[in-house]
Amino acid sequence: MLDKLTDEQKEKIADLCEQINYIFTEEDNGFTEDNIDEYYRSSLYKGVSGVMYELGKWC
Repeated sequence: MLDKLTDEQKEKIADLCEQINYIFTEEDNGFTEDNIDEYYRSSLYKGVSGVMYELGKWC
């Protein structure tokens, strides 16, 4: 699906994925290490990381 997007749309998607990841891992959100571990095992993280790897933003 990502290959059908324009470069601008891909950047928007990457920015949104970064924001989602930040909320769960970096932001002062009061999450415990267990909560963060749960996020890393979640389908949400798998989707975010999959998009970021496919776009070449994470390696």
